[in-house]
Amino acid sequence: MSTFLLTTLLLQGCSQNLPYNSMFDAPSASTVLPAGNNPFEQPLGFIANRRSGVVVPLDLQHNTPLSDQIAAPFLRPRGVAFGRNREIADIHVDTPADDRLTVFAIDQRTETLLYAPYIIGMSPEPQIVTPTYSDLLFTAGDTSTSNPTLTIEGLMPGATTTEMWTVTWSDGDQGWLVTGSQSGRQENILLANEVYVSDGEEIELSIDIDGSTGDTFTFTTDNHVIAVELGGMPVALEVWDEAHLLITVWDKENNQSWLTVYNKRQQVEVGRWLAPSDSQLGFMTRLNDQLWIADQHNDRLFTLSLSVDTADSLANTEYSEIPTLGPITDIATLDTDTYTHLYVASEQRVDIWDVNKEQWKHINPLQAFRGGVDVNSPVVGISSSQREIDLQTTSAWLAPKQDHVVVATLFNGSTVMLEGETGCIATVPGGSSLSLDGTAYGEIQFTDTGPTSNPTIFAADDGSMLSTSNCGGVLLDEDWTVTFDGRTGDWLVDGSRSGEQDNRAKLDSRYISDNGAFSFLIVSGGLPATDGDTFSFSTLSNILELSLVTNSAGRTEALEVPASPTTFVDFADSDNGWDEATPNQYALIPITNTNVVLRLNLETWIVEHVWN
Repeated sequence: MSTFLLTTLLLQGCSQNLPYNSMFDAPSASTVLPAGNNPFEQPLGFIANRRSGVVVPLDLQHNTPLSDQIAAPFLRPRGVAFGRNREIADIHVDTPADDRLTVFAIDQRTETLLYAPYIIGMSPEPQIVTPTYSDLLFTAGDTSTSNPTLTIEGLMPGATTTEMWTVTWSDGDQGWLVTGSQSGRQENILLANEVYVSDGEEIELSIDIDGSTGDTFTFTTDNHVIAVELGGMPVALEVWDEAHLLITVWDKENNQSWLTVYNKRQQVEVGRWLAPSDSQLGFMTRLNDQLWIADQHNDRLFTLSLSVDTADSLANTEYSEIPTLGPITDIATLDTDTYTHLYVASEQRVDIWDVNKEQWKHINPLQAFRGGVDVNSPVVGISSSQREIDLQTTSAWLAPKQDHVVVATLFNGSTVMLEGETGCIATVPGGSSLSLDGTAYGEIQFTDTGPTSNPTIFAADDGSMLSTSNCGGVLLDEDWTVTFDGRTGDWLVDGSRSGEQDNRAKLDSRYISDNGAFSFLIVSGGLPATDGDTFSFSTLSNILELSLVTNSAGRTEALEVPASPTTFVDFADSDNGWDEATPNQYALIPITNTNVVLRLNLETWIVEHVWN
């Protein structure tokens, strides 16, 4: 076996531009750099793609991909490539200087914290890292007599990452098999005297002849990705302050979990806080000077008075525990002049911990359970707003209702919004109601069974016959029947989704459903009700729900498996008294299975842009 060193200098790859095809490949995480906190002086979005391993930048002000090539703004942004074999779970974008951007990511496959420079200067065009490649090393097979020449024709900024490549001759395929340590085995096969481009456009190669069994080339490419070993699987990534990142880590083999603090300025791990035994730390958020961390194994929260100065102070951090109402999938916070809340996504609810009162908020006092309203699907992720918005409903005094909100993405593909103070789901104007069926307030049908009867549902002065809960999500979209039971002399109330109610309706007495979703009054007529007489009606929750979008081809498309949302405003509110403009409040929502990213205006509940 013989080995030949083919080149002796570190070579810089050709700066070839990517063709403008789909930007996203399973977008699974997002983050936003606020306006005024980055070299572009406008809000920037960054989308991590779980299959391609590429982080794609978006211009959130102009609703376009970020133009990081001033001379050719129509070209796809280059972004940062971490490799197709990665499993990027969360990202953070840092501004180490006014003219620089660095992307951090946690990779659950290799159990590492990754970081790489994206923009390394502005002059005035953004200066992007240009990938390079190393010397090529050829290893001939034991019986090889060939002497092929492999040429690296070009590297692709925004696709090439830091990894080892092998190019091996295959007798069975009659071609050269190409494999990247982070990009994986390539489906495309390298053939002699044909230009070759890898599956993800990471490298462009050519070779002059066929090989023999065992012939192998090796080389490395580099876009300055650094991998930091974490010792276990990273679960979540959070920013603590200007210099420090927090990472929750789970070591399945040893059944241990800890919080790692990483100093991104000094590029060193500060230390760890070891969680109590049998814990599995997950999502976290900062509220005031405390860190709140979910224990995904024991349905509890840890609150830490975190000190990140030294490894010893971190290891000895004091903490307390709060039992939750169920398993935790995400957490978020709001701290306003009137309330301080921690929001806990749990199963098909978002529960609220009242930080000041130190108790779970009783969102619907008419039910025994203190948790949130049912959002009809498991929650994927939540994000709280940066400012108050004008809700579409009014207060009890008919004044325009304003509040901070929490956006929740659901496993069924939809997105809903909760009022920050009440925890109720935001609704359209008027809130929940009877199903509109040819009348202004809907209608309730009466079916007379047996001898003639004439009970009626009382109608208020405005014509409404059903009073509904003003808490969105308590009343569901469903069909109801109210049937007279001749044996007991009262009325059985049954919902197609809520089921048979424990409370029974009685003549001339206002009825309230078990959870307070609605009430009505059955008034006696001159002819008494008989067994089987039935009132029937349908109710509408009228919640604000996003589940469909019009794509760039003008077709309506269902949204499948959204990732966690990221809320942001389109410009910083100076609050100096001179500028009366109010920032718009948005949510950035990656849709993993549909390969699109949405910009949703939370006040109008309109999708203002779809990147696809």
